[in-house]
Amino acid sequence: MAAVALFMITSCTGDDDNNTNNSNSDVILVTKIVETDEFEDEYISNYFYDGTKVTKITHNDGSEQRFTYTGDKLTTIEHYEDGDLIQQDNFTYNASGQLVTFIMLDYDFDWGTKTEFTYNNNGTVSTAEYTGNTENQDLFNYNGTLTIVDNNIVSINSGGETITYTFDDKRDPFSNITSYMSVIYAYQEGGLNNVTSYNSFDESSTTTYTYNSSNFPTTAVENFGDGETYTTEFYYN
Repeated sequence: MAAVALFMITSCTGDDDNNTNNSNSDVILVTKIVETDEFEDEYISNYFYDGTKVTKITHNDGSEQRFTYTGDKLTTIEHYEDGDLIQQDNFTYNASGQLVTFIMLDYDFDWGTKTEFTYNNNGTVSTAEYTGNTENQDLFNYNGTLTIVDNNIVSINSGGETITYTFDDKRDPFSNITSYMSVIYAYQEGGLNNVTSYNSFDESSTTTYTYNSSNFPTTAVENFGDGETYTTEFYYN
């Protein structure tokens, strides 16, 4: 779950930063996520906001993400490890506010990818991916198609391979975050509801949830075909 995985990159902090949304206390926002793998190792993420805009995610491994907006549109995500910038993700939009280009720059390996998005009349989104270095991404890689139903990506066809998803009818933990749909399109996974199954040519998983009274998940248990299990706990403001 790429989009969800991005937003699950946070850790506990002991400073005076407040990761709750005081100016939007009536809006439900995720403030902490704890992921536990089959070896009982924990990965903890804490979320910090300005209104409904996530501004920073910190993690218990020392990494963090910093978010920049232009108006209500997410334009940059910077990824840091031990204080060093290792990756930058750039978002650009058309006049209608739709994401049209997503560029991911990996400074550790001088690697870059660019994805261009075209919005079709039938509701699908066509993608074209290019690769290169951090300066230029002009080597065509492949075309793809995103099929979107009710603001959820239900299938991805790219490079001759197809991935399918099913969803519940409850709220995704990040669905109230400003510009979240841009993240979903950019990383080509997720939606405004919660993924319950995932199927690709070489992997599949199912996820079961428990929910709070507002229909947001409080726990998720993802089971893979090989018996591997991941448990995620969600905390809100």
